[in-house]
Amino acid sequence: MPYARIAYEKDRAVASITLNRPEKLNALDDGLLREFDSAVDEAERDDDVRVVIFKGAGRAFCVGRDFGAEGTAETLPPDWRRRPYYTQYLDAERRHQARWQRLFELPKLTIAQVQGQCLEWGLYLAMVCDFTIAAETAVLGDPSIKIGHVTTMPLWSLMLGVKKAKEFLYTGKTVNGKRAAELGLATRAVPMARLAAATNRLARAMATLPPDLAVSLKDGLHMGVDMKGLGAAWRYCSELHLFAAMQPVVDEFSFNDVRDDDGLNAAIRKANAPFKKLPYFSKSRT
Repeated sequence: MPYARIAYEKDRAVASITLNRPEKLNALDDGLLREFDSAVDEAERDDDVRVVIFKGAGRAFCVGRDFGAEGTAETLPPDWRRRPYYTQYLDAERRHQARWQRLFELPKLTIAQVQGQCLEWGLYLAMVCDFTIAAETAVLGDPSIKIGHVTTMPLWSLMLGVKKAKEFLYTGKTVNGKRAAELGLATRAVPMARLAAATNRLARAMATLPPDLAVSLKDGLHMGVDMKGLGAAWRYCSELHLFAAMQPVVDEFSFNDVRDDDGLNAAIRKANAPFKKLPYFSKSRT
């Protein structure tokens, strides 16, 4: 099917799904998410496809959700100032969480090809892929805490351990691709000039595996982390995020209020301000 905000390509057993809003650094809005889900459906239905590569057009992989989007229903949670029903929050959060879980369990091998900024939901997409190949200069992190949100991704402590996960999530820090690979957030890091070639080389190698063998191995590895509690964590993290989002802000910084009154850039600056006191704030080298 034709797409406007997604580029879908297929080269024999390898499909590529490219987020295609380069002017917005591939920020996710409702339209892009609808097309993204359709593209994943297309790849999953195609028995010839064994590997799916996720990419971002332009200079960023994905900066996360588009917090400046108008009329959004899918990307952003309901605004607590409009007193939405609890069930509206819960329905939205469970849909979001189902998307990450579905990608994590997709019966194809998946690779994220990461350059530039890879933040919030963009990072979640990279985390749920089987492999993440990052440019050494890529910037990875989750700034959710800065705007009063908590992560909905249960893989943090599994990938990094509890101490490092806390450091990331309480501070909103970022790391470059090389450090991300050292920590386990990426499979490996390569120079930007070699990123596409390294990703394609891995995809072609994985595409030669018998598909039933590849999927059964993936299921077996995931069963191990399910036995550690990942299955329950998918559900719990969505409800944790729900409770955090529903808390009214009294005499504290409200990202939504500042965004509506002064614009998105002003809200981002004010959200970042307290974290600039930290020695590694926005230092992608750390």
